Amino acid sequence: MPRDRSGDELYYMETIMHLSMRLAAALQRLQAVGRDRGMKWVDRGLSCRAMPAGQSKANGKGAD
Repeated sequence: MPRDRSGDELYYMETIMHLSMRLAAALQRLQAVGRDRGMKWVDRGLSCRAMPAGQSKANGKGAD
């Protein structure tokens, strides 16, 4: 007997929403830890990386 799949789309949407919120919360905690350790976040589209504060985005060298 075929399974009723009418609720699957809603289930997947709720799951994706839940995981997205958890990921956002985890990233916020990670950024807070980085700030406490003197790091700044460099956003490069889909990838973000932390670098020590005082380095510039352009050349990665100190801001001296």
